[in-house]
Amino acid sequence: APGSEKRSTRARQPGYRRAMALTIHVPFEALLWGFEGVLNAARPPAIAPFPRCQEISQRAHLRGLRQAILTDADAARADEIEARLPGDYPHIEAVFAAGRTGHAKPSEEAFMAACKGMGLTPAGILFIDGSGAFCNAAARLGFRTFRFTRLAVVNLEARLPSARSR
Repeated sequence: APGSEKRSTRARQPGYRRAMALTIHVPFEALLWGFEGVLNAARPPAIAPFPRCQEISQRAHLRGLRQAILTDADAARADEIEARLPGDYPHIEAVFAAGRTGHAKPSEEAFMAACKGMGLTPAGILFIDGSGAFCNAAARLGFRTFRFTRLAVVNLEARLPSARSR
């Protein structure tokens, strides 16, 4: 009979409200990746790409997003990373390293050096890093952020905007 739909026991409890998931996608133009523990799955000084992040980087590229790395690495480590870009990280256009800029995360200057180098504002960039402190610092500057963990990586692709026309 109409109106006699089955309701869960929980839904009949006083004060129960059904939770709704709401995802708001705000467009951005670029990804700014942390390197150690995010794109790099190995412990330094080794470099071993994290395959799932490589897949996401490829999909981001196909959607028209620019990509760069922001790292606290010294200049020599930055050279090592850049040497691996063509084979391991082909869609990364720049490496912004503390050893070159003179500023490490979470300083405002480190983040703004990446913005300046990419010609974008913080609002146009999704910053991806494993450090909550670094993500919080970036968010205070207006970046969109994603706190990376091996478990949360499955949610990262959902944050990417739809494909763009070029």
